[in-house]
Amino acid sequence: MKLSNWAKLQGISYRTTWRLWKAGKLNAYQLPTGTVIVRDETRPSFPEKVCIYARVSSSENKDDLDRQAQRLKEYAIARIAESNSTNCLLMVVTIRSLWNIKTD
Repeated sequence: MKLSNWAKLQGISYRTTWRLWKAGKLNAYQLPTGTVIVRDETRPSFPEKVCIYARVSSSENKDDLDRQAQRLKEYAIARIAESNSTNCLLMVVTIRSLWNIKTD
């Protein structure tokens, strides 16, 4: 499968896919014409940890913070599920949770 088609199927940009191929992270080869062909069943490696940061501009919008954090969390969980990543830790960080961190 051509590199551009594979990128579309994975939901990532062509440039990112090109960088993955140049770094040797894809099972692919280049034809004499320059076309890069990706062998089947090749998936890019995704990070094992994902951190989401959410904030609002003022204290008047505190209620929006929880909704924003929930929406970002749902998006990240969907992307992790799409990537078939089984060992991914998801952290949701908000300004409110940072205020509650106690340091000794």
